[in-house]
Amino acid sequence: MSETYTYLTPLEREYQNKVLALFEKELKYKYLGNLLYHQNAVARPDGEKNRPIIENKVKAYLSEAGYTEMQVTNAYEQLKEKAYLGSISISALLKTNNDFYDFIINGAKCKPSVDKNEENVYFIDFDKWENNDFYVAEEVSFTDNNTGINSRPDIVVYVNGIAVAVIELKRCSVSLREGIKQMLSNERDTIPSFFTTVQFTVAASDGNGFQYGTINSPEKFWCPFKKDGQKVDEVLSDMDSFRYFFDKETFIRLLRYGVVNDGGTKKVMRPHQYYALKHAMPRLVNKQSGVIWHSQGSGKSLTMIWLAAYIKANFPNPRVVVITDRTELDLQIKNGFVNAGESVGHAKSGENLLDILNDGKEWLVCSLIHKFGKNTDEGNSDSDIKIRLDTYLEELMNVIQNRYHGNFSVKGENIFVFIDECHRTQGGSLHEAMRAIMGQNVMLIGFTGTPLLKNEKANEYKDFINTSEYRFGPFIHKYLHKEAVADKVILDLQYEARDVEQTISQKDKLDKIKNDITKGLSTERMKLVDDRWATLEKVYSSRERIEKIAYSIIDDVRFGTLGQDWCNAMIIAGNIYSAYKYYEFFQNTCPDQILRDRCAVVTSYIPTDADLRKQEGDAASTESQFKHDMALQSYKDASNISHEEITNGDKYESWAKKQFINYPGRLKLMIVVDKLLTGFDAPCATYLYIDKDMHD
Repeated sequence: MSETYTYLTPLEREYQNKVLALFEKELKYKYLGNLLYHQNAVARPDGEKNRPIIENKVKAYLSEAGYTEMQVTNAYEQLKEKAYLGSISISALLKTNNDFYDFIINGAKCKPSVDKNEENVYFIDFDKWENNDFYVAEEVSFTDNNTGINSRPDIVVYVNGIAVAVIELKRCSVSLREGIKQMLSNERDTIPSFFTTVQFTVAASDGNGFQYGTINSPEKFWCPFKKDGQKVDEVLSDMDSFRYFFDKETFIRLLRYGVVNDGGTKKVMRPHQYYALKHAMPRLVNKQSGVIWHSQGSGKSLTMIWLAAYIKANFPNPRVVVITDRTELDLQIKNGFVNAGESVGHAKSGENLLDILNDGKEWLVCSLIHKFGKNTDEGNSDSDIKIRLDTYLEELMNVIQNRYHGNFSVKGENIFVFIDECHRTQGGSLHEAMRAIMGQNVMLIGFTGTPLLKNEKANEYKDFINTSEYRFGPFIHKYLHKEAVADKVILDLQYEARDVEQTISQKDKLDKIKNDITKGLSTERMKLVDDRWATLEKVYSSRERIEKIAYSIIDDVRFGTLGQDWCNAMIIAGNIYSAYKYYEFFQNTCPDQILRDRCAVVTSYIPTDADLRKQEGDAASTESQFKHDMALQSYKDASNISHEEITNGDKYESWAKKQFINYPGRLKLMIVVDKLLTGFDAPCATYLYIDKDMHD
């Protein structure tokens, strides 16, 4: 047996005593003692071996909870079997840990006696935290049967005899990072069998902070804990972090609702996600609609998953409907729920959505906003997303009346509607419209990272500081961009205004041409020429400004950070026509060819033969022809680069996204209009050029 046996230094002993005193005297955890093995020993002096499950404590809790002796014995054996780790691979540990967590949430199936049916036996009372037994032990020596190595976590937190948190402490002269590294080494290489039951891993350094994660959390994803309403420039001490995080009610709530298996990756709530749930809980009971304002990139999809899980566990016959207005977001959120083990009713069309709501089999439904309304069964195009939600709801009422003839009702006793990116929603009568469609017992929860701030002059908004509150109700919780940056959840944004003239630079030459053309014309004919000339000036101006912006981007590639292979950029064009004009310039006409075959254009436009049948000579015809030709060229260009046939928009978009994310040096610039602005995870995207009108 190899060992990692060391004695505590006086500073380490002093800090550990301070933390233990907080657990015992303030938090009222029961102290189980120092569970250290003597050197070269394989058990404690009393002959007992340390394990992640303390048999007598588990059985004592189950007996006090009223379970029969037969149930207690059977439940403990099942618990012990679930905690067994048969392999030392990290994938085996994660699977065992996730399965164990599901087991303690759902309970064991045990007969109270031979002649009776099985009943659920629960190891933790998640409804009444005060009914549980909270323990803390120090120097918990453990010898792993798989690795043969002995190690000892500084502090282990047990609930009803089950180890659910491990704490690594460091003296003031040692950084938090060292504590995290040691924790990761223990769970991955040294004593993984001890971590099969553990849901929270904590590192703290005396006076240097407190951070937490879960099994296999990479160091960069560990985060500090915060108190509710903590200011951006306020730093919570390590001792205060212990107070708030291990508060019994908070800790039990985190244990029950703050853990998720996201497609094999174990994740736990960050503080802002926990407080969003905490503030939502009383509002859910009263069906008081509102907005969760969490900064972009701070995990709103996971917050939805945890909030939905809470609703499912605490409300009879619930229905949760998640509505988004972007295909990317719809798939991201749907896949997030599926990865978390939930069954999702995913609407494929308007009629399918109504059938799902009317049928009532799936408690969780995800849908694009397009599905609310008629003309909605035409695939995944984002071209129609700017239609107002209240318009969709009005159309949906018409569909219901025509299709169901009064026999439609959304099944569910408690109905909740999550609307993602709710700042894009228009109209203030959503509550009434939703209730008319879904019944009176419905609650709307809007999610946004950028609520639309309005001037208070408008009479209808006089009681609200922004339109998101007006549409959905008061804020449930806010986590602003500056907070997310301070917490290192996201990176900060740096803004730079680049002024590009909106008029052509050689207007005098155009004026001379116009004067030559209009010599001797009548006043009426002159008026016609003037009208057409204004359009011509606009075309020339548009071409010049696009070229000016394009050269500015090229300068960033040649001389700035964008020239590095690890980063790339997106440019948001004002419309699809402009997007293809950018593509044409970079790919075809620009003398500087640095972005040739290194750019892509992704829009909702789909080239069809109808574009070519429009009346010749019409401006719309010329524009349609151009978009049609450039879309087909972009497919051909991608085929030449990838050496595979790309013949439609879906294949092209898939190719472009993969290149942009995985090979930023190869695909340096993505040209977009509405697509890929949200729900598109591309860490390499460093520059965002915005060439469109911005408002609100």
